[in-house]
Amino acid sequence: MEQYDAAGADILFIESPESEAELARIAAHFSKPVLVNNVEGGRTPVLPQARLRELGFGLSIYPATGFLAVGAALENVYAGLLNGGEEAITTPLYNFEKFNKLMGFEEIYALEDRFKA
Repeated sequence: MEQYDAAGADILFIESPESEAELARIAAHFSKPVLVNNVEGGRTPVLPQARLRELGFGLSIYPATGFLAVGAALENVYAGLLNGGEEAITTPLYNFEKFNKLMGFEEIYALEDRFKA
């Protein structure tokens, strides 16, 4: 990382520090923004944002958080369906119309209307 720093990198990153002490040593060593990769269940401890800022990290990413949440939601929803039917689902569901907009279906519907046979 020192070579990247010397070469002018704007952001610095070391993969998988395994303790808070390692994180502190990495962030303190550089004057440029240092990125921490927070993966729940990974080797690097996931610390509160305030603590990461205290240590000197300028950027935090959470690349697995979303899909881990989706996995847990899917497991809960299908377990509810299996064990008690739709009324047993306790996981909040995303609004269907809002989801269609999120996925860009409005544009697909416009294309369908434009090219109807």
